[in-house]
Amino acid sequence: MSDQGDLFGELEEKEKYGGIKTLTVLTFIGCGFAFLVSLLSFLFADFLLRMTEEAMNSGKTPMNTDNLEALRVNAANRVPIFITSFICTGLCLFGAIQMRKLKKDGYWLWLIGELLPLFATGFFIGFGYFKGLQGIASIAVVALFVILYSVQLKHLTK
Repeated sequence: MSDQGDLFGELEEKEKYGGIKTLTVLTFIGCGFAFLVSLLSFLFADFLLRMTEEAMNSGKTPMNTDNLEALRVNAANRVPIFITSFICTGLCLFGAIQMRKLKKDGYWLWLIGELLPLFATGFFIGFGYFKGLQGIASIAVVALFVILYSVQLKHLTK
């Protein structure tokens, strides 16, 4: 009978921390995607700006001038944006690894890595960025993950 007791205890343990494991796997995937997007944005910022300006000048694309200005500012600030993105993504990754080990400090590192890019984007590009669909989606995803991780916070220890 003790084998069954151990088995059920092990199942309860797996269910108890399953939410953290699932969230950290999603965070690992998101961090990989963020590293890739940060690198590509850094490498191709000038190219994207030049192609967009050419398309607008030829009349092939009806683009908002605010979007073009955001691309210009992004290209001009690509180095600090890349450094900030790289550091914040690293914080998220390290925080998720710590949370996977059930360490509460990982939550705070992850949270800084999630929220700091929102403020950095507003600082470098302008808070008008958040008016568009991409900005609203960014805030929504961050808010969703903050809520989901916060619910799991009770399982983390110091």
